[in-house]
Amino acid sequence: MNTREQAIKLVQAVCNYYGITLAQLQEVKRKNHFKITYNDKGELVRLSEIRMALSYFIYRHCPLKLVEIAPMVGYKDHSTMSIYR
Repeated sequence: MNTREQAIKLVQAVCNYYGITLAQLQEVKRKNHFKITYNDKGELVRLSEIRMALSYFIYRHCPLKLVEIAPMVGYKDHSTMSIYR
């Protein structure tokens, strides 16, 4: 069965794949509406799309509540995930 630790490992693996840090993914600042950042290679990365995909996958495959998943992927609270679920 998938656990919280496995979900955290998945988030870290996705961050490594896209060349961003976990802190960049989990940053909740409101400066950039689309949450676009640069990775370690200087390429643009859309954090919002990564967050949506991660939150959906973790929600479907791990026995975690939305309240637990939201901060893991960088959402301020679970309301965004509830709306787009």
